[in-house]
Amino acid sequence: MKICTRKKRLKVSGSYNSMNEDVLVEILSKLPVKSLIRFRCVSQEWNALTKNTHFIARHLSCSDPNRYVFLDRLDRLAGNDGNKTRLYGMSLLQDDGEKAKFTSLDLSFFNHKSWFAVDYLGSSNGLVCLLLEDENCITKEREDSIVVCNPATRDFRYLPTPTPFRKKGDWPLLCFEFMRDSREFKLASIFPYVSDNGSEVGLTFQAQVFTQSTNSWRQVINKLEFPSSKRDCHTHSSKSLNGVMYWAAKDTKSNENYALSFDIYDEVFHVIDLPMLRVPENVHLRNRPSFLIWKNSLAMLRPSLPTGYYQELWVMTKSGTTSTFSWTRQLRMRTSSIPSGRLMGFLNEQLLLKAWKEILILYDPETKKMRKIPTHKSAKRYCQFHHYVQSLLPIW
Repeated sequence: MKICTRKKRLKVSGSYNSMNEDVLVEILSKLPVKSLIRFRCVSQEWNALTKNTHFIARHLSCSDPNRYVFLDRLDRLAGNDGNKTRLYGMSLLQDDGEKAKFTSLDLSFFNHKSWFAVDYLGSSNGLVCLLLEDENCITKEREDSIVVCNPATRDFRYLPTPTPFRKKGDWPLLCFEFMRDSREFKLASIFPYVSDNGSEVGLTFQAQVFTQSTNSWRQVINKLEFPSSKRDCHTHSSKSLNGVMYWAAKDTKSNENYALSFDIYDEVFHVIDLPMLRVPENVHLRNRPSFLIWKNSLAMLRPSLPTGYYQELWVMTKSGTTSTFSWTRQLRMRTSSIPSGRLMGFLNEQLLLKAWKEILILYDPETKKMRKIPTHKSAKRYCQFHHYVQSLLPIW
């Protein structure tokens, strides 16, 4: 095979010594994954280069983490028997600020059957972790499967589920992260037990971790005891960010809400104070914190009381290497100026909302301008939205 340039013709055969290796790595590291997979057919050397751990890390560092946004997509189609069948899929949304473009992802584990439910557990460095929920046609019991996939390479891998995992009706607390130091992915499963020491009832959170190299789960020594109940533990609004799982829980003693967290790196639990929300006696508020991701930081949106005319965005920061957390107000938006719809998150510092008939709207709180995103032609319902970056990382 010959690769031509204007200056000279470079021959790529059994070796790429004719081209400076640093220059080659620099060029290839800026190409999309789809092109690099095709280039593996050029020679054995190119194939080995694109699978080299140092090149994969270099390519990942050149990828733009804000360029692609991962969207879950739910299709509902009528089956032959007249019943509706749930078909899940995924698509990438690329938005440059002026034009948005959807690209469907062909992942084979979605195609072979109709899943009862699919939950997006997290993505890290191009790897995505999903919880696939199936319903046994005989016993009608729910059966869970955990899968890790690389949408860019279309590779996927089923993982064993921890024991215990979750009880019927419980929302799973699972954190997923690719550990760059050890170059392997890691999962954490947090399970809340109802504890009773005789004088008071609360929850005890225990964790198990799974590592890619061992392909097994192990129990974490550290535990967290918190005076709450499963009803007041809002695991459905949990968020994973940089290897830390956050969820909200209400202290039944003080009636105050807190953010609970588990760090997958040091395997330690934390209890974090939330911004003070003083509620007047004549104001009734569903005081359930809902977490968001803002500029790679944990954030929460709440009304400005007592009137509620404004919505405030508070962002959490951590002081150095200590476990001291603080909250800062970043935005204050007039409630009436925000388009109606369910807030899905932030895309390039703009609010992404899902309006009626699954219309996606981007709202800029600074300019107060909004823009509609063209609907994906095969989408019937948008379920979740997450940041995503392409990579060559292997799953085995």
